[in-house]
Amino acid sequence: MDGNILPQHTNKNRSVKPSSSQESPEVEETHEIPLQVPSLDQHLQTLRNLLGSLTVPASSEETPTVSTWTQRQLKREQKFRAAMPELLNLKLAAEIVTKRSCLQCKTADAVVRCLDCVPPGTPFLCPACDPIIHGKNVFHDREAMIDGFYRPIPPTSFVVVDESGQYGLCEQVCLLPIPPPSQICFCGPSQDFTIIPGKQTVLVTINGPYNVCLPSVCCPICSTKWSPSIGDLLGYKYWPATSSCKIIFKFDVFTSFEQMKLASPALSQQVFIKMLEHRSFSTGRTGRICSDTFHRVFREFAFCNYRQEDLCLVEPFKCPACTPDMLAIAVDGNRKHYRFKKSRGTDEPSLFDGLFIAQDSKVSAFVDKIRSQMTIKSGRDVCGPATFTACRETSHKSRAKVDEEGLQIAVCRHGILLQGLNHYRGEIYAYPMFLQKELAEVANATFFCMDVACRYWPYLEKMAAKLPELQPLTEMKPFLSVMHAKAHTGTRADMITVLAMQWNHRKVENLHKTLSKRFVKTTQRAQTEVDNLESLKQELNISLEDTEQWVLEVKQWAATEKHGAQSSQEELQRE
Repeated sequence: MDGNILPQHTNKNRSVKPSSSQESPEVEETHEIPLQVPSLDQHLQTLRNLLGSLTVPASSEETPTVSTWTQRQLKREQKFRAAMPELLNLKLAAEIVTKRSCLQCKTADAVVRCLDCVPPGTPFLCPACDPIIHGKNVFHDREAMIDGFYRPIPPTSFVVVDESGQYGLCEQVCLLPIPPPSQICFCGPSQDFTIIPGKQTVLVTINGPYNVCLPSVCCPICSTKWSPSIGDLLGYKYWPATSSCKIIFKFDVFTSFEQMKLASPALSQQVFIKMLEHRSFSTGRTGRICSDTFHRVFREFAFCNYRQEDLCLVEPFKCPACTPDMLAIAVDGNRKHYRFKKSRGTDEPSLFDGLFIAQDSKVSAFVDKIRSQMTIKSGRDVCGPATFTACRETSHKSRAKVDEEGLQIAVCRHGILLQGLNHYRGEIYAYPMFLQKELAEVANATFFCMDVACRYWPYLEKMAAKLPELQPLTEMKPFLSVMHAKAHTGTRADMITVLAMQWNHRKVENLHKTLSKRFVKTTQRAQTEVDNLESLKQELNISLEDTEQWVLEVKQWAATEKHGAQSSQEELQRE
């Protein structure tokens, strides 16, 4: 040893006291400082070496997780940014007009590119071959390859070459693509008929309006003429706007508009028409679509479809899953959709009068009958501490410059729209009572659901005591529920009826999926509740008879409770 005495530390058990001071001699503590003390930098370097030699696995809780979808989006964004310069160059290169030969005659230079003639067609044509190919394909979108640019041209134009070799555009007549009959007279089917342009018309498709002519066929022997009739037009999915066939609509225009309105009820008809006109303008065609004509013809088309389904005994406002014995009917109103008194346009009568939205005269007569039997009181309805504003016994007609104030609609528990009516005095009890009365005649419903059923039902019982024809309505059971309705302005009855029929049609098509999901969910929920009941019985140490007795007591209390009793909530809390 160098003379530096190091203290000897012994391991002591602090829980055990020493028997005597002689057995554990005390060691004298020294406070001598060693000669060589490591510096702070040396300690830090040693610590760095230790930390560098250790490998600590990352904790899954501390490491932020990135979902697979987020990773795909990040990779897609990176790939797009990397490919953006090349995409831009290729897009600009696609606009360069290159010299090509006609793919029809193989000799002349092509001056027209057709965007719809894809292989094995002929997308590049010369001035001589273009009218031959597209004389029958009037709906193809073409572009002229002159002046160094691709310029869209309408079907009524074709490229010509003048004496100086310069290219220009010339007008031509396009015929509506309807094949003529094989025989138009008794001169024989082997006659060489000549098809000539007939009456001019405007054809509106999903790609916009086209200026075409109806084909006309004349027999060279007897001079008998033929032109397509309304039946011929309907056979090829053309709907005439008038009997003179000055405007014709393709079926796909109406079906597309109907589906777009169903997906987005707030979609404006004017916006849809502007979209059609823009598609026409972008392909070189010009033309305007009259909004009033489109609206009138669409209503007639939808009404004709309804009559066709009616002949097939299709009932659009009946639920196939719960008719005729419905478990529940839900009624609710929406006052946020107005129709102003001084609205633009004429007040045309509804084609679907009374089909879905009840006739206003019939509803008004029922409301007047109810109002004549009741005692008018002021103030709002109160249930316990709650004050209702959604519905009341009376309501004054709005002083604003509006006509209808909203809708009241009844649905079944599968979401099928059953019937509706117009609001004229806000949400009064007479409106749901009218729907309940109308539906009670065709559906044997058990429950009547409403968001203020606790206040509506005493009112119904009071009216049923004065009007015996309302007595069957009290056999239903009230139930609280909420249902929101959708509506749209502008010939509301027809448009809402059309959308309601399409809504119900879509619901019926998916009804098997909905019922299957509900069955699986109900089965799983029933098993879960059985397990919960067993756990509760073990926890409370009760038997099955005790739970059945509790259920019986609750049913008895609900049956003896008066619906019109005041402060029913406070009484229940005291009990």
